[in-house]
Amino acid sequence: MDRRKKVIIIAALAGLLSFLLVFFLSGRRHHRGYQLTEADTIAITPAPQFCADSAMAYVKAQCDFGPRTPNSQAHDQCADWIIAKFTAIGASVEEQRTTLRGYDSTAYSCRNIIARVNPEQADRVVIGAHYDSRLWADNDPDPANHHKPVMAANDGASGVAVMLEMARAIGTMPLSIGVDFVCFDLEDQGRPKWAEPADEDDERGGNYWCLGSQYW
Repeated sequence: MDRRKKVIIIAALAGLLSFLLVFFLSGRRHHRGYQLTEADTIAITPAPQFCADSAMAYVKAQCDFGPRTPNSQAHDQCADWIIAKFTAIGASVEEQRTTLRGYDSTAYSCRNIIARVNPEQADRVVIGAHYDSRLWADNDPDPANHHKPVMAANDGASGVAVMLEMARAIGTMPLSIGVDFVCFDLEDQGRPKWAEPADEDDERGGNYWCLGSQYW
């Protein structure tokens, strides 16, 4: 071993011993001469427990209605179910109802659902997701499915499921702010890829995505 390596090793050992000595003496001082006061303690509030199985059950319940496409029975049944679930959890629920037109001027019934936790609180957080299913699977690798509706288990049902489980978990403990869970409708009905290009004079400029949140 050359001299340079010996110097480096000795210096490293000296540094380590110095650190251990300071650490030992510091620990003795804290244990013998220092008493914790109330100012030194931090109150830790347990986080609400989110149940993944519960959220998954909410996903399945929505999909059991079938694709929740606009103007369909499955769509209305799912909306009623969402309202009932948020109400049972203890949220204050209201609806925004209107009629909005799609890319081809089809009139769609829109139901935005707003569930408020701690509605009396002025300071609020908004958490949103959509619950409608897309009318056309125009991105499906199989062209035979391009005019069929999407089940929307992930892009749709999962967002609502997470919000429902969050609302349930939050309801198990006090909260100093309010939370508005907004279930948007008519979010996923933008112009399909197989449709004619958008008209430059179109009143929405061809943007028919997120109609419910635009209205909200």
